[in-house]
Amino acid sequence: MNMRKCLWFVLFFVLFSISNCAFAAERPGKIYVHEGPDGTLSLVARDVHDPLFNKVAVIVELHEIIAPNKTYYALRTCVRKAKAQETPIVAASLYLDGKDYNLIPLAGSRKDVLLGATQEWFEITDNLLAGMTNAKKITVTIQYSNGKMRTDEVGKSFVSSLQQLPALTKDNYQQQDNIKFLNNDYTIFIPNVKPAELAAALIYNVNYEPLSGKEKLQSYYYLVAKSQDYGYLAFYNDISRLDNTYFCGWLTLQPQGDGTWVSLDLLNTYSRSWCPMEPKGDSGLMKLYRASDLVESILKAYQSFYGTYDYGFNWEPVVSEKDSKNVTRSKWRLGPFSVTNMNAASFPELAPIGKGDIVTEINGMPTKNMNYFDTLFKTVYFGGPVTFTMRDAAGNQKAILVHPKFTPAEGERKNYGEIIAKDSRQFTKLKESDNPFDIPMSYNPLGSGLQ
Repeated sequence: MNMRKCLWFVLFFVLFSISNCAFAAERPGKIYVHEGPDGTLSLVARDVHDPLFNKVAVIVELHEIIAPNKTYYALRTCVRKAKAQETPIVAASLYLDGKDYNLIPLAGSRKDVLLGATQEWFEITDNLLAGMTNAKKITVTIQYSNGKMRTDEVGKSFVSSLQQLPALTKDNYQQQDNIKFLNNDYTIFIPNVKPAELAAALIYNVNYEPLSGKEKLQSYYYLVAKSQDYGYLAFYNDISRLDNTYFCGWLTLQPQGDGTWVSLDLLNTYSRSWCPMEPKGDSGLMKLYRASDLVESILKAYQSFYGTYDYGFNWEPVVSEKDSKNVTRSKWRLGPFSVTNMNAASFPELAPIGKGDIVTEINGMPTKNMNYFDTLFKTVYFGGPVTFTMRDAAGNQKAILVHPKFTPAEGERKNYGEIIAKDSRQFTKLKESDNPFDIPMSYNPLGSGLQ
């Protein structure tokens, strides 16, 4: 390449970068949304300072919390770094367009136990909220217990998000184009099992296969776990035969009554390396296989400890190919879904539908926004009456209410803990993760119970 070509290449690259930066600056900031089990809605504006070559990440978030009994705002500051718990946050202040605001810690806020991170919640008064949502430039200063301080200017997208928050309500937030959901990908309640027993079953489900009549360890997952007041945490990594390690998903097991709430986060919210739902190449496809393993592990545990709900028919994604790779991908593709078989004899309400009809909505929610596993968690692992909207070949649509039939789990339970203990060398000892994802955390700091 001669000098003239080099100069043209450099000029093109610079102009392209500038145009992209300008476009990014004009893009409205995201509003993150978390829906709690008790109906609490948290709308979040978030700013993250996470330099690639810096082990310290600073997170600043403004939360609008719409709880059943009250609506309020709170500011969360979080610092992720090694030994973060040794120097907790003791104070913080905001600098809004040249004016200082000292923040007051939020009295009575929940104290999350975070891995490799420290956080603090602060009050937001009406006056401060007005200042934040109208400011053009915001700087945050955090003070640690050892007297050290850190100051960061928040990004333009965060300022843009702040300006949108006051206008959002529980009724209109879904109309926004810049919404991103923070919920764990899949959350269900499994009765009749405690977290420790359930954790062993989940490890078993993703690692063992019956070969020649014996349970044989086949997979290469290992567990990083820690027991805390809020329950039992399980973190799965995958170790491939090429000695490659990457994160697959985070499982949170929280006891409630006689059972356990299970939440699976596939880290597409927290990890930059997680794959899209339509990955390219074998590496991306392998991650989908691993994600499928984790989701199916939960479903197997639900059936073995509790039972099975039957809605009288089955469905599958509408795909053109039937090779093994496509079938795996299809579980993560968005709907609609095609009816594959049905039992109208036991479910008379299904008489109007036939094989090949398309499931377009589940309880009023379009299936075009769901993947196959989403549909399972909204039906056979939900257990209540479900309204399915069907479309036949002629284009006619009909809504059908189906009441499921339940078959409880039977037989003696396996001692999963005893089985996996034989291969304990394959799993890490209980320890904290080296990668301090700030989960789980409260999205309603003044609330109680499951978040």
